[in-house]
Amino acid sequence: MVSLLRFGILATLVTSSGGVLADLKPVADDELSGVVAQAGLTVDYSGQTTLSQFKFENAGAYQVDGITMGGAGVTQAGLSEGYGVNFDDARMTFDIDSGGVLDVVWQPGISDRIDWGFRADDVTLESSGAQKTALFTSLEAWGFLREIRRRVNPPAADGSSQGVSTYSEFTIENLTAGASANTVGIEGGFVKGMESAGFAVLDSTFRPVSAAQSGIGRDTVTLEVHNFAADIGMSNLSIGGVGLGAVTLDNVRVTDTAITLNH
Repeated sequence: MVSLLRFGILATLVTSSGGVLADLKPVADDELSGVVAQAGLTVDYSGQTTLSQFKFENAGAYQVDGITMGGAGVTQAGLSEGYGVNFDDARMTFDIDSGGVLDVVWQPGISDRIDWGFRADDVTLESSGAQKTALFTSLEAWGFLREIRRRVNPPAADGSSQGVSTYSEFTIENLTAGASANTVGIEGGFVKGMESAGFAVLDSTFRPVSAAQSGIGRDTVTLEVHNFAADIGMSNLSIGGVGLGAVTLDNVRVTDTAITLNH
């Protein structure tokens, strides 16, 4: 669940940056030396993004349809709280150091936090035999973002990928998913910091793994969780339309854990 919502937050930032960069021209090789090790490029951003479908395929597939990402107001709950539909008051800074490391930082421009929202019509899983399983329907989440730092690491000496490292401080103020006979339903979900009015923290690295390294004979991906700390809960969890009641997980901590996709 945290991984799915983390996708919602990060996808908002990653995909929206494409609109910001659309008018930027590539830097010629003979000019690159003047770019690296500089103070960086700062861009102020306001907008929202829609995607008809996001699909990750390996042996099976993970598919999200009807995606809208922006301010908290793209969700019904966020709109009722008075938030707008745009992801705004957002300042993005790029830095390239002399070693080729690219840092991308998202922070509030004026206030101390950015409201974000994520909405998807359906989330499904597909097996290697093309059998589909509905996971969520009418999924909505909104919350606050204090900071996201993404580092694109250059390849290692042997040419293997060192992946993309991400540090984020965020909250999910409200998470809902429609209850039906075939899906997981959620009411009043949240992910917050362990202290009052605090932010959850996630420090991780996402990187591709070659067939030679994976141990399963094909290319795959791994998520290395260096540190995750949060309080997690929901007022009601339902499976197959059957309510199971409230769920609360206090002081959740995950450190030095690797999750590798093996199918």
